[in-house]
Amino acid sequence: QDQKLWSRLNYQTCKLPNRRIAELPSFKEGCFVMKFSHDGLHLSCAIQIDAMYFVVLYSVKALEEIYRYPAHQGMIYNINWSADDRYIVSSSADCTVGIWNFEQRSFIEMLPHPSFVYA
Repeated sequence: QDQKLWSRLNYQTCKLPNRRIAELPSFKEGCFVMKFSHDGLHLSCAIQIDAMYFVVLYSVKALEEIYRYPAHQGMIYNINWSADDRYIVSSSADCTVGIWNFEQRSFIEMLPHPSFVYA
């Protein structure tokens, strides 16, 4: 079991670093949204490659990509982790919400909506 790379008590403030300590690979269109898992061990990023949008998962400890979900056909507006970090949800301009099982690296369901989904 991986341990958290850092920890703080609920009342302690977050300290911002004075220098860059890591860099992840960049994509042509950049990253639209990034979210850390609750345990701080993983980072999810919404990216675009050609006409497809992906949710890319990185290991914070190893600073490398561990999985790439082909997620949407429109810009990804938001990504959220479940409270136990087992699932990832993404919302998109393609009028869908995607649900993935992070532990099994598998797609669960794509939920349609009549309009853009921002949250």
